[in-house]
Amino acid sequence: MMDQQQNSLFDQKSADIIKLFLVNKFQGQTQKMMLKTKSIFMQLVNEEVDLGGFLRETNILKNDQSIKSIEPKLKQFLIAVRNEKINASDLHWCFDNTEITKDKKIVIKKTDTLQNSISMAVDETAPDMNIESSGSGITLNEEIVLEYKTHAEWNLKVFDRTKIYIAVFTTDHVIF
Repeated sequence: MMDQQQNSLFDQKSADIIKLFLVNKFQGQTQKMMLKTKSIFMQLVNEEVDLGGFLRETNILKNDQSIKSIEPKLKQFLIAVRNEKINASDLHWCFDNTEITKDKKIVIKKTDTLQNSISMAVDETAPDMNIESSGSGITLNEEIVLEYKTHAEWNLKVFDRTKIYIAVFTTDHVIF
């Protein structure tokens, strides 16, 4: 009954405003901070932390923005996420492995273990190479010859950060 009431009062426009706001905020965060934010966001969607706790932990509001100004729209956004009208993966790539359960909780998708993934990848991509997979990783029992051809360097500016990238080109590979 509560879900039906929430759905009838649902405001997609408010949810979309918060979605764009969060996308912009998440783009400027480091990977380490985004992993922390992901955990806190999941707790917020699952009602394990309140809005104030989420905003304090993530620091996504500027000093001049108050919780009261964003709270009604954020509630609409959370309804949209729980009802899968907005996908968490649209916010940032770190949410790609999440899903909404039948009881409207956001969880990490169940996947095969890393070892099974490695074994399948090795079996499918390099059946003719002498490769062993173990619990600690993949071991190549042959020498790989990389014949240097050239390299390139470039700077990529994203917001206020500049990253320097280098690519090395060999006969058969590109290494970043």
